[in-house]
Amino acid sequence: IRRGFYLHRDHRICGQVTIDATYPYARDHLHYPEHAQEGLETHKVADILLWGTEEPDTFIDITDTIERKISSLKKHVSQVSSDEGQDVGDFVKANGLRIGQRADMPYGEAFRRIQIRN
Repeated sequence: IRRGFYLHRDHRICGQVTIDATYPYARDHLHYPEHAQEGLETHKVADILLWGTEEPDTFIDITDTIERKISSLKKHVSQVSSDEGQDVGDFVKANGLRIGQRADMPYGEAFRRIQIRN
């Protein structure tokens, strides 16, 4: 959730579609009756965590997984710069430290939590 306009159109659309898919579509057979016919059960999502929000209210300690996060991001070569001085690992660690300080943890990830009443 941002006060300003978020410029990545594909990110905005993906976020909106994800929220729409979790409620109400995933919780009942009315939207996809063929799933019930196939014996598939519905799933009720309790929480949605939005990343990149200006007003986070949920913080998760990523200290044990930050190296895996960095390694994974580096595999997205079309999305991360290979320019000298712009190492994605340095950025991830600096951001994780900044967020972690807010939540009293070494490295943190910040989210806006939406609780869904089912």
